[in-house]
Amino acid sequence: MASWKVAPAIKMLQAEVNTRWPNRRRAWDGTIGDTAHQGTKSDHNPDWKYDKDGLVRAVDIDAQGVEIEAIKRAAIADPRVAYVIWNRVIYRRRTGWKAERYRGSNPHDHHIHISLLSAINSADYTTKEQRSAAAKSTATWGIWPSRDTPPTKGDDNMPLTQDDLNKIAATLDRNLWGAHIPNAGTFAEAIGDLAVRSRAIAQATSDVRRGGADPDWVPINQEIADTKTAVRGLRIDLDELKAAVSKILDLLTPDRAAE
Repeated sequence: MASWKVAPAIKMLQAEVNTRWPNRRRAWDGTIGDTAHQGTKSDHNPDWKYDKDGLVRAVDIDAQGVEIEAIKRAAIADPRVAYVIWNRVIYRRRTGWKAERYRGSNPHDHHIHISLLSAINSADYTTKEQRSAAAKSTATWGIWPSRDTPPTKGDDNMPLTQDDLNKIAATLDRNLWGAHIPNAGTFAEAIGDLAVRSRAIAQATSDVRRGGADPDWVPINQEIADTKTAVRGLRIDLDELKAAVSKILDLLTPDRAAE
């Protein structure tokens, strides 16, 4: 059996972290699983049994001397990642990156754990080809704005790169449009259903042509308003007619007028 290897995507992440924070502590760094990990299903173990690449698809990064939130954001926004654990909280792709309490024996309060897509954690919604592509990709993680120009302290306002924009769009797609709404599906599906229903209501209450040639047709709602006005006018005319008839009858029948 060939020797195990760290997934290229993990190596790229380590390189970016080391470049941005060269003086960080590394005591809690790790990739290959220790004895405790080797007896469990862990992404720290080479995947000989599953995808058979012999790749280690997880990394631990010491929390001291780095900006953990920056690393966590970059990992969650990256399509190669399956889950992240930091400080007793786990964030998983399959649950829309919702923060959930991590109940493992290691609280992960000294280091952040990042796992790539693997047969262990995402076999039900990924293919072997997708997992292999994720592990072998050396695309930037966005720990700095570009591979060639890592930022120095004070560069927080540097302009976004196209890669940054793509990751923002992917995060919105996943966390906004892909968010689950009880009894309504995803947010995107709910918005689509709302649009269909709104269109149906608009059509049901819109002006209806009565068959006349343009521009002679009159909207139904306008005809209703015109009819109500006409009825009011007829009532006035009827009252005036009744008064006139009463006067005529008075003239023709004097006895009636005397009553």
